[in-house]
Amino acid sequence: GDNLQVKVNKLSSIKTQLPYDYYFLNYCKPDKIMNSAENLGEVLRGDRIENSLYL
Repeated sequence: GDNLQVKVNKLSSIKTQLPYDYYFLNYCKPDKIMNSAENLGEVLRGDRIENSLYL
């Protein structure tokens, strides 16, 4: 089968309205974090789509 690139997004909390960057917590990170191109809806929602180690 084909590879599937898994992307990550911001983390939200029920205790605060401020989102956290996905890699703020101690998840395994890639050597280089690259932001994906965002469309207007993602910008307005405040999404932060980044690459992950998972394929």
